[in-house]
Amino acid sequence: MMRLFDFLKLHQKWMLAIFSLIVVPLVVYTYLSYTKMADLAKSQTIQLAEQTTQNTASELGFLTASSINALDFLSLDRSMNEMLSREPANNDIPLQLRDYANIVNFANTLQRNKDFYRIRLYVHDDFVYANDHINLFGMSQASREQWGNELIHSGQTAYWFVPGKGEQSGGTPPLVSVVRRMLNLDNFTLMIGISRIDILQSTLTDKLTRTKITDTGLVYLQNARGQIIARSDPERGSDGILDAKEWQSLPANEWNTRHIGNKSVMLSHRAIGKSDWMLVTVIPVNEVLAGITALRDQLIAILLSIVLIAYFLAYLTSKAGTKKIKYLIKRMKRVQSGDLNVIITRYGKDEIGELVENFNFMILKLTGLMNEHIQLGIELRSADLRTLQAQINPHFLYNSLDLINCTAIEHKVPDITTMVKALTKYYKLGLSKGMNIVSLESELEHVKAYVQIMNMRYTDAIKLAIEVDSPLLSCRIPKITLQPLVENAILHGILEKAEKRGTIRITGKQDRAAVYLYIEDDGVGMDAERLSTLLDYDHQDPNHSDNGFGVKNTHDRLRLAYGDSYGLGIKSEHGKGTSVEIRFPSDLDYEEE
Repeated sequence: MMRLFDFLKLHQKWMLAIFSLIVVPLVVYTYLSYTKMADLAKSQTIQLAEQTTQNTASELGFLTASSINALDFLSLDRSMNEMLSREPANNDIPLQLRDYANIVNFANTLQRNKDFYRIRLYVHDDFVYANDHINLFGMSQASREQWGNELIHSGQTAYWFVPGKGEQSGGTPPLVSVVRRMLNLDNFTLMIGISRIDILQSTLTDKLTRTKITDTGLVYLQNARGQIIARSDPERGSDGILDAKEWQSLPANEWNTRHIGNKSVMLSHRAIGKSDWMLVTVIPVNEVLAGITALRDQLIAILLSIVLIAYFLAYLTSKAGTKKIKYLIKRMKRVQSGDLNVIITRYGKDEIGELVENFNFMILKLTGLMNEHIQLGIELRSADLRTLQAQINPHFLYNSLDLINCTAIEHKVPDITTMVKALTKYYKLGLSKGMNIVSLESELEHVKAYVQIMNMRYTDAIKLAIEVDSPLLSCRIPKITLQPLVENAILHGILEKAEKRGTIRITGKQDRAAVYLYIEDDGVGMDAERLSTLLDYDHQDPNHSDNGFGVKNTHDRLRLAYGDSYGLGIKSEHGKGTSVEIRFPSDLDYEEE
């Protein structure tokens, strides 16, 4: 911790000390107070919600138990079972009408329960009373409904469901229903009907609405299949409804905190007996904390006021002691960015003044050394280039090539003649009568001559495609810029392929700032590690000293001539090839050295 303190600036240390003594204790106190009050509010809310939820769960459990008991009563009543077990063909109409009256009286008796909306029985279609469409319906109608098939395949004694829209048309209010198969008491393998009890969804909604303890809270019933049975706010649609898998993964009868969208909520779920329903209660945390939010905001406002005052005091105190030091630091940062015109003319006689005086002496010394180094570098590069050119005696070279050509003609060896002519053209273009800056057209001809020579050596292994627009051909560029790059593409790209054949494509474009040339090959390419060191002398691989020297030298020549924003850019992918971008100015006049 002390080591970190040593790296802080002086004014930061002053401000840190003041903040540590004033602001930090207040922040901690505010945080602990708010946390304690928030926990208390949550605890009280959970206690109230738990009580109301338990009461609602008990009411719903009583309702579902009453419904199941009523269904059991219908299914196990002996007289009812005998009436529905009769064969319609063996019973005359008067008997069936008498049975109908008894069945309706039976249903009306059960229907007196205030929570039941309707009692329905689905019986054999051949009974004359099978379709009164009030209490009695044909079995075929149940088989056409989705719930009828689900009842048969569910294997459950009682099956709860929400009727589809087709069943609730014609002014029928939204319902929640439970059905049970009625079996022949003398032969349990025979189903004689289906009993059904309909409950108004509004009955459940009223019970759930009374369970809410916050304005935007939500209480709803959801079955294990994820189907919503009822909810406290039907007009809100599916807003706030959790996926069934989410609450099923949580412990029942416990309160948990989760996020729904961008809202934090507390939720709990508990099972409703005699059904597959879950009573889910969702309470937004922001409503729970609404009572203490205003107090929290007041504490934060007071805290911010104290922070501003503390900051102002710390600023004045630190500014008085660090003004000169900051001024010196600003000048040092200008030196870091390359600006050496930073001599300080006003400084005192104290320790800081002595430091400034030493700083001025260092800058003057550094400026002289840099100017000397730059001049030395320029002279050294120019000397290297001239030394390389001086190694070739043009007159001696041309006379020797002319002698070889005459000998080839005399001995009728046309291949040698072609080679000598290409070589003569190559060197003439390379020497360029001593000029250092040549046209792009001359450079491209130089490359063509070089590729022709290489194709004679490697039996037309290299295909050269030049796609440069005519306006670019007059652009001026340092000579012998393209040839080292083409050479590198051939020797270390194409000829390292298994088939030792490939294509080099040269393209170009121009904008107001620069000319861009692209040399692309389909050679072996290189990996990222090799590519990262290609333009860096200090990281050249000694095992590949011949690979990339000409590329690096070309890059340095362009930067030396035009500035650091120009030069080469290289992209490569191992096994797919390499692309080199050459950037040089398009709107400058260059003087020959």
